[in-house]
Amino acid sequence: MLDQLRTFRLFQSLSPASLAAVERHAGRLRLPEQRWLRRRGQPLTRELFLLDGAVAVHDATGVNRITPRDVGAESLNAFVSDTAEMSTASAVDVVAVDLAPIRSVLASGTTASTPVVSTVDAWMHALLEGPVMRWFPPTAWARVLRAGKPHGYRQGELILAAGEVAAGVFVVGEGVAAMGEQRFGPGDFFAEQSALMQLPLPRDAIMTTDGVVIAFATRDILDLADEYQAPRLDPAQQLDLDSVPAVREDDALAGLAPGTPVTLCGGDAGRRLVVAARLMREGFAVV
Repeated sequence: MLDQLRTFRLFQSLSPASLAAVERHAGRLRLPEQRWLRRRGQPLTRELFLLDGAVAVHDATGVNRITPRDVGAESLNAFVSDTAEMSTASAVDVVAVDLAPIRSVLASGTTASTPVVSTVDAWMHALLEGPVMRWFPPTAWARVLRAGKPHGYRQGELILAAGEVAAGVFVVGEGVAAMGEQRFGPGDFFAEQSALMQLPLPRDAIMTTDGVVIAFATRDILDLADEYQAPRLDPAQQLDLDSVPAVREDDALAGLAPGTPVTLCGGDAGRRLVVAARLMREGFAVV
């Protein structure tokens, strides 16, 4: 990755130590055709460098197709205005570099700050080995883990109050948390339905022991949906959320054959992730 980063103009003047700091926040992604890279009004949180394929920039002048020859050593961000949108016009290879932690590097050439989540702890193993996390490529979750914000709680302390909409998905790092009768230990996540579908929490989330909870912003989680690649082969079971109203969701899930993989499509990104989590917790393989 270091050799690749050196070819991009944005990083060509950096020292080896600073470039190594940038590498910690970079990943190479393979994305299929017709995936949004940026929607109108969405802030640019990553520098994107196009290695192969083509993207389409949608703005007031129409749709412009951009290839690696067009961008050269520049970031795709330079070709997108504040009001434009960008999607993949074919399957693409891109290098994505998180912007927030490297701004100080670009400004001063100094080493980026160490991410808050910087080591692989026991809770990370539990989270990444869980069924939902295996749905995504390791590069995606490596990026999200770096964005986690840990918070310490005392026994009995309120984490989230009933009726509020969670600002992110929460993962227990140490100790035990509870929502009603549900208990969550290290590596378990909760409040995903509230965060991803903007629904009020049905009950309080409380720390039942002293411990640590890691918060992952909703936007970071939704970005994962853009990196999910459905299989090209026809699945044995497919659940199209566009044709299943939320009020009929229980019936649709009850009609699926246990032990047979399910492909999810349709619906918005938040709902797909919530339904995927529900299916996987019930033992389905979601592909």
